[in-house]
Amino acid sequence: MKKFVIAKDKNTQRIVRIDEVEEGYSDGVCPDCGHNLIAANRNQATRKVACYFRHDRDSECSGESLVHLYAKQVLHDRKRVFVPDYTQTIFDPNDQSYLYQKLFQYSAKFISSDQAIMENSIMVDEKSRIPDVTFLGSPILHIEIHNTNKVDDDKKGFFKKLDQNCIEIHMDGYHAYLDKGESEFYEFVSKLANRQWIHFSSENKELRSAIWDSQQERKRKRCENENRKIVTHNKKEQWYKKNSLFIDRFRAFREHGIPLLREKQNAYSKYRDLDLEKKLKNSEGYFSSIISSELDHDYAFKCASYVWQWKIYSLLLNKFKESENDFFDEIYKNQSKLKFWGPEFFWNSYSTKLTVSECYRYLKDQGVIVLDLVNISESLNDGEALPLKRPKEKFLGLSLKEYELLPKPTIAIRKYLFHLCELGFLKYLHGNEFDILYREVALPYS
Repeated sequence: MKKFVIAKDKNTQRIVRIDEVEEGYSDGVCPDCGHNLIAANRNQATRKVACYFRHDRDSECSGESLVHLYAKQVLHDRKRVFVPDYTQTIFDPNDQSYLYQKLFQYSAKFISSDQAIMENSIMVDEKSRIPDVTFLGSPILHIEIHNTNKVDDDKKGFFKKLDQNCIEIHMDGYHAYLDKGESEFYEFVSKLANRQWIHFSSENKELRSAIWDSQQERKRKRCENENRKIVTHNKKEQWYKKNSLFIDRFRAFREHGIPLLREKQNAYSKYRDLDLEKKLKNSEGYFSSIISSELDHDYAFKCASYVWQWKIYSLLLNKFKESENDFFDEIYKNQSKLKFWGPEFFWNSYSTKLTVSECYRYLKDQGVIVLDLVNISESLNDGEALPLKRPKEKFLGLSLKEYELLPKPTIAIRKYLFHLCELGFLKYLHGNEFDILYREVALPYS
């Protein structure tokens, strides 16, 4: 037969402790079996064992119902309980994207009430439930004591429909506090025992405030997005209005077709130099190997391909001749060293670099015309030649593929200088720089 430190008083229906009742107390009952609980507390001054309650007959009652009632009683009497942390993700039901989510955090705290009731029946949708303890006030808080039976899904659904705060307190480990005294047991029930939220009311002031703030923030973000769209649209409209000529020319350029454009520039007489053609044919029988017919972006020039390529080759000859006299003077002064070091050693002191930008400026000075689209594009780039790769998103309002298609004379020039490298006239250094190489035999076609 088990011994208890608490019993239910059959007159007051309250839980009493063995250290609170007088000697010979006989009004205690067991809520499980209904049998009397006898107070074994006589001769307390000389007793060698602790006082306790016992059944008046053999019983296997565990006393869990007594503990459950006691826990409800101390909460009802003291009207103060600790509630745990709570977190909830607040999102817009019309837009559940991550950008419009906000985390609401409710900090654990003590909740007090001026009025508390035990086992008050509540009706929702023709279903009734009886919470263990209810703290009245704003907000209402229901408390369920989990000693032997935990809150099931049906009861959770009930509190969700009710939409009032409810927590569940787990009584695991109460034995260490029950024997010590009522204050210690209350401390365990009200704060120390594990607890969790069964339902957090949507009417909670902090939650409603957080939802309102979140709604206002979403409205502000939507307003900012709409304003940003309007500003972007206006900028786009202004850009199209300002650069309508560039856009029209680029569209026409794409529709015209690059192969047809190059064919016209190589074949039509207005794009050709007949005197130069005659000289080239007389010197080699036909066009020289110096002319390369396959070059990317060759169509950027408004002339036959050999016209601008020959002018760059002429620039190469001129720069070679500028250094040639000084080179031979150095060779004459150092005849003794010439055999040992070789002419290339002395040429390196007078070699002249050739750059893509220098060639482009030279072609313009020589009156080589580029497509109107090229002129417009460069004017939009502050008068500078377009970079080989698009430097930023939507440069000139073009996509990556469109920008790669846009005519760039510097690409064609760079390709041609590499062609001259293959012929042995130049040596590639780095970036857009090339070095003019020494040749024992005078450069041809001069």
